[in-house]
Amino acid sequence: MRDDRLSGLTAFVQVVRAGGFRKAAAELGMSASAVSEAISRLEDRVGVRLLKRTTRKIALTEAGQDFYERCGPAVDSIADAIEEIKEYQNCVGGTLRLTAPSSAGPIFLNNLVAKFLRAYPHVVVDLNYDDHKVDLVSSGVDAAIRSDSLLDQDSQALPIGPKLQMCVVASPEYLERVGKPKSPHELNFHEGIYFRLSTNNTLAPWVFRQKRNRYIVQPRQRLIVNDAQVSIEMAELGLGLTYTYLEFAKVKIENGKLITLFSKEADIRPGFHINFLSKRHISPKLSAFISLSKE
Repeated sequence: MRDDRLSGLTAFVQVVRAGGFRKAAAELGMSASAVSEAISRLEDRVGVRLLKRTTRKIALTEAGQDFYERCGPAVDSIADAIEEIKEYQNCVGGTLRLTAPSSAGPIFLNNLVAKFLRAYPHVVVDLNYDDHKVDLVSSGVDAAIRSDSLLDQDSQALPIGPKLQMCVVASPEYLERVGKPKSPHELNFHEGIYFRLSTNNTLAPWVFRQKRNRYIVQPRQRLIVNDAQVSIEMAELGLGLTYTYLEFAKVKIENGKLITLFSKEADIRPGFHINFLSKRHISPKLSAFISLSKE
């Protein structure tokens, strides 16, 4: 059964302070008749008449005076508590719990988190890099950074981070030893270092674009790893070609340790999304993080 013992207290206190029903009703955003009815119900519940009323003015009964002196501060305290909780809602603080695949870190997420922490010194970020899909409800995370294929149904998702340019890389030693392929289709005759997707235990496809069409090549499987950085290091050691994010291999390409092939034909992937349960009552810390990610 609903506990309505406090119903009407605010109306009663406001009527006493305003000196009448009409003024109190205006301040409460109610009709005068609704305020009068609320106080009548309050008097019925407490079993005592609180106000003496005429058509033009009101006065407190003796019981009403005592009741007002005790209830007035309590109503004020409740109002203050509500205002304070609103301030809390507007304050960016607390712990922001995120989960993301390890590949997101060096591409954009590490820099974004650092920028966020500098902008909001009262926030703690608990960032868990995990290539497995994490349940948004049971894990206790505020949001998950994911590819579009792993988004939860009945949840919210917004793009975050850049689009992902893919590339094929190989060491100068490997290309000198076996020859440089002249087209993506010739990759089928080369040694491939594959990345295994932990989410579904399959090998990441090597996708290329030709005008509006996309196609897959399949080099010979030489090595399979579950860490994108390891695949790049193995390519640097001359064990074969690997298909990876251009951003991952950028430094080694600039240093001449790796050579990129078919950069214009390699696929461009849509990037990541930030996945969270609901936009309703979204926490200030998560809202601030999402806003910062769009700058």
